Amino acid sequence: MDYSNIFYGILGWLGKAVIVIVAFHFGRYMSKIHKEKWKSYATVLGITIFLSLVMWGSYGTHVEEADPLFGGGEIVVDFEPTVKERNEYGLIIFFVLTIPALFGVYKGYREIKLQKFLKKIEKVYKGQEEHDKKFSKHS
Repeated sequence: MDYSNIFYGILGWLGKAVIVIVAFHFGRYMSKIHKEKWKSYATVLGITIFLSLVMWGSYGTHVEEADPLFGGGEIVVDFEPTVKERNEYGLIIFFVLTIPALFGVYKGYREIKLQKFLKKIEKVYKGQEEHDKKFSKHS
């Protein structure tokens, strides 16, 4: 049994889970920045499209000997993907990022709506307490 393959397989799945969770929280963050829903959705779609296009364009390559501070390095071609492979990879990246991010925007606005509702209930409850105190003094 090859334990290294199992270990790296688990790390791969954990990495994918982290990417999905980060995309979800990014969507929630966008819902708190923008008041209008369409701006949040448009921002999320624009950023995920941009990231997908970058990943699509660099599929099958990596950079070697790049300086961490100043960049540079040499782009090395690992393999030459077909058009179909490249397009499938770009679509996978797009959907993996977009679906949790859009769901995060939706959940973020639902949380904001719930917080507003709870504040209204709290105001009504406090008003009722004050009303009860006024009338209990007169009794």
